[in-house]
Amino acid sequence: MNNILFSFKKKERINNVNREDRKEYSFRKQYKEHVFYMKMSIRFVILNIPKYFKILWFLNNHYCKKYWKNNPKIYPEYINH
Repeated sequence: MNNILFSFKKKERINNVNREDRKEYSFRKQYKEHVFYMKMSIRFVILNIPKYFKILWFLNNHYCKKYWKNNPKIYPEYINH
Protein backbone atom coordinates (compact mmCIF):
# COMPACT_ATOMS: atom_id res chain seq x y z
CA MET A 1 0.00 0.00 0.00
CA ASN A 2 2.76 2.35 1.00
CA ASN A 3 4.56 1.62 -2.26
CA ILE A 4 1.47 2.51 -4.32
CA LEU A 5 1.11 5.80 -2.49
CA PHE A 6 4.77 6.56 -2.99
CA SER A 7 4.59 5.90 -6.74
CA PHE A 8 1.50 8.10 -6.97
CA LYS A 9 3.31 10.91 -5.13
CA LYS A 10 6.29 10.53 -7.43
CA LYS A 11 4.05 10.85 -10.49
CA GLU A 12 2.38 13.89 -9.01
CA ARG A 13 5.75 15.49 -8.33
CA ILE A 14 6.82 14.93 -11.94
CA ASN A 15 3.62 16.50 -13.23
CA ASN A 16 3.91 19.51 -10.94
CA VAL A 17 7.38 20.57 -11.99
CA ASN A 18 7.74 23.16 -14.72
CA ARG A 19 8.03 22.26 -18.36
CA GLU A 20 11.85 22.41 -18.73
CA ASP A 21 12.39 20.08 -15.81
CA ARG A 22 9.92 17.65 -17.27
CA LYS A 23 11.78 17.72 -20.60
CA GLU A 24 15.03 17.01 -18.79
CA TYR A 25 13.43 14.10 -16.97
CA SER A 26 12.17 12.52 -20.21
CA PHE A 27 15.58 13.03 -21.81
CA ARG A 28 17.27 11.30 -18.88
CA LYS A 29 14.84 8.41 -19.18
CA GLN A 30 15.57 8.10 -22.91
CA TYR A 31 19.31 8.28 -22.29
CA LYS A 32 19.13 5.50 -19.70
CA GLU A 33 17.23 3.34 -22.16
CA HIS A 34 19.77 4.03 -24.87
CA VAL A 35 22.67 3.14 -22.58
CA PHE A 36 20.91 -0.07 -21.60
CA TYR A 37 20.48 -1.16 -25.24
CA MET A 38 24.08 -0.24 -26.03
CA LYS A 39 25.31 -2.37 -23.13
CA MET A 40 23.14 -5.26 -24.21
CA SER A 41 24.41 -5.16 -27.79
CA ILE A 42 28.04 -4.96 -26.66
CA ARG A 43 27.49 -7.89 -24.31
CA PHE A 44 25.93 -9.89 -27.12
CA VAL A 45 28.91 -9.27 -29.40
CA ILE A 46 31.44 -10.11 -26.68
CA LEU A 47 29.68 -13.33 -25.74
CA ASN A 48 29.56 -14.45 -29.38
CA ILE A 49 33.27 -13.91 -30.14
CA PRO A 50 34.09 -17.66 -29.83
CA LYS A 51 31.26 -18.44 -32.23
CA TYR A 52 32.65 -15.99 -34.78
CA PHE A 53 36.08 -17.60 -34.48
CA LYS A 54 34.55 -21.02 -34.96
CA ILE A 55 32.76 -19.88 -38.12
CA LEU A 56 35.92 -18.27 -39.48
CA TRP A 57 37.95 -21.38 -38.72
CA PHE A 58 35.39 -23.58 -40.46
CA LEU A 59 35.33 -21.40 -43.59
CA ASN A 60 39.09 -21.16 -43.71
CA ASN A 61 39.44 -24.91 -43.35
CA HIS A 62 36.92 -25.52 -46.09
CA TYR A 63 38.62 -23.19 -48.56
CA CYS A 64 42.08 -24.48 -47.72
CA LYS A 65 41.00 -28.04 -48.39
CA LYS A 66 39.44 -27.00 -51.66
CA TYR A 67 42.63 -25.21 -52.66
CA TRP A 68 44.91 -28.09 -51.70
CA LYS A 69 42.81 -30.61 -53.57
CA ASN A 70 42.98 -28.50 -56.72
CA ASN A 71 46.74 -27.92 -56.46
CA PRO A 72 48.45 -31.22 -55.63
CA LYS A 73 51.67 -30.00 -57.26
CA ILE A 74 52.04 -27.21 -54.72
CA TYR A 75 50.95 -29.29 -51.70
CA PRO A 76 51.79 -32.95 -52.36
CA GLU A 77 51.60 -33.84 -48.63
CA TYR A 78 47.85 -33.28 -48.72
CA ILE A 79 47.19 -36.11 -51.19
CA ASN A 80 47.39 -38.75 -48.44
CA HIS A 81 44.82 -37.00 -46.23
